[in-house]
Amino acid sequence: RACGDIDAVLAGPGDVSEKFFELANRPSVGISVAGHAVRVEQDHGTTKHSGGVVWETAFFLLRYLESHVLGKRSSRSTPPRVVELGAGCG
Repeated sequence: RACGDIDAVLAGPGDVSEKFFELANRPSVGISVAGHAVRVEQDHGTTKHSGGVVWETAFFLLRYLESHVLGKRSSRSTPPRVVELGAGCG
């Protein structure tokens, strides 16, 4: 299956939790961040931990950072540095 565009999938009709489940089963997911396209490859071969897929909470953390951090930056000439330390449920 093709890359799942998170925003497009969530904008469609249906249950949000089912949409996130469907996105977690895609080989990759894409999202627009501050006007730039980001694509994340998912590793479904991972069996020792749950770090192979993009969890729903990562989406919400991204949107929070986008509006509360990226939107308030005074300098747009240098790219921000972000470390995601684990937004999953494990």
